[in-house]
Amino acid sequence: MRISTLIFTAMLLASPFVQATDREDSAGKVIDSPVVANDPATFTAQNDWIEKEMNAGGRYEFIKSGDKQRVMELLGRMTGLLAGHASLDAMDRNTRSQLLDEQEEVNGILKHSDSNRLVCESLAPTGSHIPVKTCHTYAQTAGSTRATLSGTNGNSRQCGKGASQYSSRYGSTSNTDCGGR
Repeated sequence: MRISTLIFTAMLLASPFVQATDREDSAGKVIDSPVVANDPATFTAQNDWIEKEMNAGGRYEFIKSGDKQRVMELLGRMTGLLAGHASLDAMDRNTRSQLLDEQEEVNGILKHSDSNRLVCESLAPTGSHIPVKTCHTYAQTAGSTRATLSGTNGNSRQCGKGASQYSSRYGSTSNTDCGGR
C-alpha cells in the first residue's frame, strides 16, 4: 500500500515535466496535441512555440497559408478566452466548451501539417498489376512539390487555352499566348 501511494505521488509531481519535454521527445514523430490550453502561462509558451514552428525550417513550415491564418486567428481567440482565468477549471461551461472546440480545431490543422506525418500511397508500377506501397513524410512530399513548381515556373511556358489558369494558380509570369514561340 505504501509503495503504490509513493508511486502515485511521484507520478503527480512529475506530470508537469512530462508535458514540457513532450516536444523534445517527439523528434521524428507526429505531435497529437500541440496545444493543451490549461492555463494562460502554459498556453502563451505553446503559442510562441507554434508561431516559431510555422516559419521556414520549422515543424509546420509547409502549412497552407489559409490554414496558417486560421491557426493564428484561433490562437488569438483562445488567448482572449483564457484572459482573466487562472485555469480551465475557473471558466464557465460555455467558455470552456468554446475554448476546447477551438483547441481541437488548432490541433487538427497542426497534426495534418506536421512535417513528420507519413503520407502513403499504393501505385502499380508500369508493366505490373501489383501495387507497391510507398511512404514519405509530409515534409518530403510538400518539399518536392514546392521544388517542382518553382523549377517549372522558371523553365517552361504554358501555351493555349488553359495557360492563363495555370499562370494565375502557380504564379507563372511568362507570356501565355506563345504567339511568337
